[in-house]
Amino acid sequence: MNARGLLAAGLVFVVLGGLLLGPGLWGPPRLSAADTLVRKGPFPTALRDQAPEGKPLAIDAALQFEPWAHWSAGWYARSGQIPLWKDLSLCGAPFVGNGQSAVFASWEALAKLVVAALSAFLLARHLGCSWWAALLCGGSYGAFGYSVVWLLHPHSNVSCLLPLLLLTADRVAASAGASRLAALALGTGLTHLGG
Repeated sequence: MNARGLLAAGLVFVVLGGLLLGPGLWGPPRLSAADTLVRKGPFPTALRDQAPEGKPLAIDAALQFEPWAHWSAGWYARSGQIPLWKDLSLCGAPFVGNGQSAVFASWEALAKLVVAALSAFLLARHLGCSWWAALLCGGSYGAFGYSVVWLLHPHSNVSCLLPLLLLTADRVAASAGASRLAALALGTGLTHLGG
C-alpha cells in the first residue's frame, strides 16, 4: 500500500472524527457521560429536561472524570495553565499524567477514533480490499457502538488497536521475521498497557 493512500485515509478519518466529536474538541460542550447525574441531581428542572436519557454503565465517568474536569477547568481559569499536579489528592499526585483526569479527553477521543479507523483500514487493505472498501471498513470500525460507548474509558484504548494486532499476527503467521515479531510484541504490549 502506498503512503498517499494511507495519508488520504488518515485525513478522511480525522475529518470524520472531528465532525463526530465536533464542539467537544474546541470548548463547551465537552464529551461527558454525566447525563445520568444531571437528570437525577440537584439541578433545576429545565436543565434536567435538557439532559438525554442516561447510560448507567458509564456512570463512573460522571462520578470520577467530571469532578476532575471541573477542578482542572477552575485551575485553568484562575492560572491560565493546565494543572500538572494536584496537591489535594493523597499527598499530592500528578494530574495530567493520570490518564483518567480527562484534561485532554476530547483530543484523546479523537485520537482513539482515528487510530481505530486507520487500524481497520490497514487490516482491510492487507486482506485485499480496495481502497474504498477499506475506507468504509475503517470508518465503520472507528465509529462502531463499542468504541463510542466506551470512548472515555480505557477499554477503547485496547479496542482501537485490535485490527492492528490482527494484522501483525497475520503477517507473522505468513512469514516470521525479527521486525514482524517485534511489531507483534509491541502491539501486544500496547494492548496490555492500554487498559
